[in-house]
Amino acid sequence: MGDLHHLNFRSARFGARHRSVLPWLLLSLLAAVPWAAGAQNFVATGALIEARSRHTATLLLDGRVLVTGGNSGGLNASRTAELYDPATRGWTATGRLTVERESHTATRLLDGRVLVVGGRNGFGRPVTSELFDPATGTWQETGPVSRIRFGSTVTLMPNGKILLAGGGDASAELFNPTTGQWGATGTMTSSRDGHTATLLPDGKVLVAGGYRPSAPFNLASMELYDPTTGQWAETTPMTTDRQGHEALLLPGDRILFRGGRDGGQRLVPAGIFQLATQTWSSAENPAVGSNNFDNPATALADGRMLVAGGRLAGFGFVSFYDTALVLDLATARWSAGSVGKLNTARTAHTATRLLNGQVLIAGGEGKSGFLASAELFGEPTGNEPGIRLTVPVRLPTGALQFEFQGPPGTSFVGFGTGNLSVPFANWEALGDAIEVSPGRFRFTDPQPPKIGARFYRAGIL
Repeated sequence: MGDLHHLNFRSARFGARHRSVLPWLLLSLLAAVPWAAGAQNFVATGALIEARSRHTATLLLDGRVLVTGGNSGGLNASRTAELYDPATRGWTATGRLTVERESHTATRLLDGRVLVVGGRNGFGRPVTSELFDPATGTWQETGPVSRIRFGSTVTLMPNGKILLAGGGDASAELFNPTTGQWGATGTMTSSRDGHTATLLPDGKVLVAGGYRPSAPFNLASMELYDPTTGQWAETTPMTTDRQGHEALLLPGDRILFRGGRDGGQRLVPAGIFQLATQTWSSAENPAVGSNNFDNPATALADGRMLVAGGRLAGFGFVSFYDTALVLDLATARWSAGSVGKLNTARTAHTATRLLNGQVLIAGGEGKSGFLASAELFGEPTGNEPGIRLTVPVRLPTGALQFEFQGPPGTSFVGFGTGNLSVPFANWEALGDAIEVSPGRFRFTDPQPPKIGARFYRAGIL
């Protein structure tokens, strides 16, 4: 936690009594927990009940991980779902999806339910969406989306709604969790799929790149969605067209674009977009691994990003990788060799950071075919008090408010910083959290920064 004599809190009454902390929360909704120094290896954990790739893995509020659908090697996609329990390091079956899906999306809502949308199966591309209730382990269909979509993006908005964009045309729609229905919103300036959508600190969404069915097929364009108007507007384009990539929000209002291919099917070097100046800069690329396909990036608790596995395909060959790299979010520099290798080379897997700081890597494809194996990166921190953050809401006054769950009757204080490199002992105490109902707390930052990001933790007094 740093040297306690360096405390620089707004109110001296907080003193040095904080004992444990919640995950920090960036306005991009990226959470983290304290990281165990030196924990850099991959270890095997319980295997999935069903081998699968191109599935989803979603962290639930209670710390379990929900895995859904995917390709298990048959003629159709899978309908099965299973739950990973970090306490037992094992998997149990749960309710089945209402329809088979692979390459779909799964998004945890503010109330803890999980919304599954899109994908494909042996019968086509479903227009249905469905909700998983962790309390009952069951699925329920919601209102259908307006059209068949594949390669669309799904973004959880600060108000709890879901923005679904693209996936074959330029249309977009919003899901209302209260009504369980979809409704139209503004149309993008270009049809696209295989693009990215990034929620920005000001609540807007930046969509970048992708592919469209008419020339120019591959896109370098970017556009912004304004939730207050429901409209889209073009912004500074990327320096090259890119599809199938990832976009990672970095400290300092920067976005790292990594991976993907251009129109010539060449791997595209990583680049960084500065939101304030609308300018681009190059990002360091390691010799192996940063631009492989199908190797999801996962935020670590120490301000770095883990990228493990992936594939590289060419004429008549596919190479599966067991390499792992970490990206320093502050400097946008990669480091190879500082972490171990995967136990099994894999691609099209999932990588989910658990509440204890470990990363769960599950399933995928490898040299032997579809994989059921799973492994963990890092060591559990063992100091999480079982508290959960929810998505912050921007109030009309400009204040930022978020809620979390914790032991009833506990006193919490919100801490903040604009620089992750600052030791936690030097974070500023912003005020008390209010217990609005037993075990449910609310913290409000009355004056969040208008420019730049702020990271949050809630401390236990």
